[in-house]
Amino acid sequence: MLSKRDNGARPTIVGTDTRIEGDMRFVGVVVIDGYVNGNITAGKDENVTLAISENGHVKGSVAAPHLLINGMVEGEVRATDRLELGPEARVIGDVQYNLMEMSIGAQVDGKLIPKSQGALSKKIRKRKLTERNPLFNVEAR
Repeated sequence: MLSKRDNGARPTIVGTDTRIEGDMRFVGVVVIDGYVNGNITAGKDENVTLAISENGHVKGSVAAPHLLINGMVEGEVRATDRLELGPEARVIGDVQYNLMEMSIGAQVDGKLIPKSQGALSKKIRKRKLTERNPLFNVEAR
């Protein structure tokens, strides 16, 4: 699954017995099999991939163009290009994405926010509360 984007480079692996305390910033491909207590942020390269395996656990926000999650994330998730949630994925926090694939069994306890909805949300918040919308102006019978 990672070979499509890694361009022959070897991924950096945070092993199952590894615990990282603090924020991470990376380029290339990173696989989290262990525990990270901190935010994980990708560099500016569009070919960056972060994978969190079924043994992986992140307590903090994660942000990358390509995210593959099959473990636990306790924090905000932001995929600027593509997000894949595997059957063991557990996310406690809001999820922002451009494209998303969600397997049966994946769980999200938070909002699912499509990338295009961000601009729409700002427009909606700017509307006056007193403005009447004809769709909600229906009399009950």
